[in-house]
Amino acid sequence: MALRGQIADQIAAVIVAYIAAIDSKEIAVVGAGWALAYEVLIPRSKRWATPLALTAMAIIYSAGKMFGPDSLSKVGGYDLEFTLHRYFINNEKYLNSLFYSEYFHNSRQLLIAWGLLTVVCAAYRKREVWWCWFLVSTATIGTSFTLVPRDGGSLYFPLLGWALLMAVLVNVLARRPVLEWAAAGLVVILWGHETIGQWRDVAHLYLEVQNPTWSAITQIRDLPRPRPGSRVMILNSPFDGWDAYFIAELVWNDRSMEIRMGDKSPAPPSAEELRSFDWVLAFDGNRLRIVRRP
Repeated sequence: MALRGQIADQIAAVIVAYIAAIDSKEIAVVGAGWALAYEVLIPRSKRWATPLALTAMAIIYSAGKMFGPDSLSKVGGYDLEFTLHRYFINNEKYLNSLFYSEYFHNSRQLLIAWGLLTVVCAAYRKREVWWCWFLVSTATIGTSFTLVPRDGGSLYFPLLGWALLMAVLVNVLARRPVLEWAAAGLVVILWGHETIGQWRDVAHLYLEVQNPTWSAITQIRDLPRPRPGSRVMILNSPFDGWDAYFIAELVWNDRSMEIRMGDKSPAPPSAEELRSFDWVLAFDGNRLRIVRRP
């Protein structure tokens, strides 16, 4: 009974973690496929309850995101185009971003790289390697068909997949501790040589891009804190995306507040609608201004 209770607790923990993951970033939906593939490929006592539950959740979640009312696929930037052309264009960009490369710029190069990876995995003849091959082959599936290729946080899952694959390949190749440390040292030296040299040339560009973000964080943080349950309208922001909304949510960290973005609504908020908000904020360029407060 104690063992069953422990297993039930573990299943519940995995499901809760998965819900938190897809609530944080939609690309985490592929995690259900990873769990299912693990049970299929790795020789052990099979426990299907968790991966099947995750897969059912992933299917329902994906259907809602694609076909539900106000679905994400209808939001600008998330429109979908289910073509091979779109798949190759997006994944060329993703691989270049992941490996700090400019090598991938056509579908043939992408197919050759995937073919070489498949040959390498086949040469190892290990189920763990094939599971990692599945990870890197599916990690970007959630963003492979968006008309606007994603970046940033959308690459965390692919990065995890590649890190696991490389770790497994090194572990299988170099089972002796001396060889493992030598391989790790070689990777660090080669990767450091490539990334540090590039970072010196582009560091100032990254810092310039982050200046508006840091400015918004400090200005929202320095505001008098809205009371719990407050309704806050941010009329506009210096960002193209939802950065100001997420910054306000993270800085105030109060789920009882309702935060709205005026420039992300189908139509600008009317004067009558604005009167229903406790706080009304606006940005003049990068400078935050309080239009109204209690």
